[in-house]
Amino acid sequence: MKTSKTLKKQVCKLVLMSFVSAILNSQAAQASEELTLKYGKTIKVMKFSKNLKIRGFEIAQGVYIGQAKVAGKYGFGVVVDKKDFSWGINHRGISILKRF
Repeated sequence: MKTSKTLKKQVCKLVLMSFVSAILNSQAAQASEELTLKYGKTIKVMKFSKNLKIRGFEIAQGVYIGQAKVAGKYGFGVVVDKKDFSWGINHRGISILKRF
């Protein structure tokens, strides 16, 4: 009897978490569609090196704004990619990358 109650509780928790997850996923999909329709831009993920990565919008040619991984740490920032140089800055640091 006791095992049955604990199993029932666990199943209820699982169903509830699945329901919450489905709601959050549908809201995220709607937000992504709104951003695409409103601004005509989608979120891009660009990886320049192991320690320089951006997940955000391209606001100009080679200029990205969003969640930046600079010097191995994530934060809100900007990454600029011009010819042989890429540099990124966020609230945790600055990174400059030279490509040969």
